[in-house]
Amino acid sequence: MSKKNKKGGLPAQAGFLKLIILLVILFFLINYFHISISDIFYWFVSLFRTIFSKLNLN
Repeated sequence: MSKKNKKGGLPAQAGFLKLIILLVILFFLINYFHISISDIFYWFVSLFRTIFSKLNLN
């Protein structure tokens, strides 16, 4: 059981540990689905291009 700080929350180490666990899970999912970092980048670029083209910001 972890100790709580004075404000009632968990220590900063607990949040850091959750972040590390999340990154490890994401790494395994990326390897399982054979996705590269550039694929993720291109997906976000195409998403934003689609959004901005629908908004018609001329």
